[in-house]
Amino acid sequence: YGSGYYAQGASVNLTAGGVDGDKVFDNWTTSGGSLGDASLPVTTLTMPDSDVDVTANFIDSNSDFHYIINADGTLSITWYEGSIGADGTLTIPASINGRAVTSIRSNLLSGRLELVVVVIPASVTSMSTGSFSFCRNFICARFLGDAPSTFSSDVFWQNATGFTVCYDPGASGFTSPTWYGYPCQVMNAGDFLLAVVNGSGTGYYAQDATVNVLANAAPEGQVFDRWTGDVGGVGDVTTPEISFVMPAANASLTATYK
Repeated sequence: YGSGYYAQGASVNLTAGGVDGDKVFDNWTTSGGSLGDASLPVTTLTMPDSDVDVTANFIDSNSDFHYIINADGTLSITWYEGSIGADGTLTIPASINGRAVTSIRSNLLSGRLELVVVVIPASVTSMSTGSFSFCRNFICARFLGDAPSTFSSDVFWQNATGFTVCYDPGASGFTSPTWYGYPCQVMNAGDFLLAVVNGSGTGYYAQDATVNVLANAAPEGQVFDRWTGDVGGVGDVTTPEISFVMPAANASLTATYK
């Protein structure tokens, strides 16, 4: 948008749009005049002393992530319609089509029961309300960089009991044992994930580490029954508090009630 007749030197507002399908904005090209920032879908053109053609160019998205382009050319991802890995892991990309992903908007994923772990790149500096919500098997968010400078306390809302935030050594902005009310712990290279559902102990641990695992209090009218999952190394699965020796692989434990 922006077609019209303008005087030489006029500043013309340009807005890309009008393309259907799985196309996303790439850049502007022009036969003359001076563009403000050709990489942004909303920009300006300084009108030359002759007619000029300006084109908004679009490319295939090549991504299951929907997004908008921010004023600085980075991306805010708004929705994900793709599948989640067989192990329940979703890795947020650090960039899409050459643009850095810096923001995760509200309700990116909601109610996705197959989600277990999400990996968040260091490029992300902002996360909005309910980005990951009502995913009852979602047990761990792993951050690969510093804590986002903009973060809503209900980003991880109504997920698995025992949900934990994990971060790499040297990352700044996180606090242990809790961060924004979520259990929070450091993860070292080579560690494996222990996912504890309906209890505490979720986190990344080294092989052979002994982890204290405790079941949550039983719901009203019920009592603790047993642990299920990777219980091969558990001495007594009917005890609500156990010591779990971490194998050389990811593992999961679930407290059940009766």
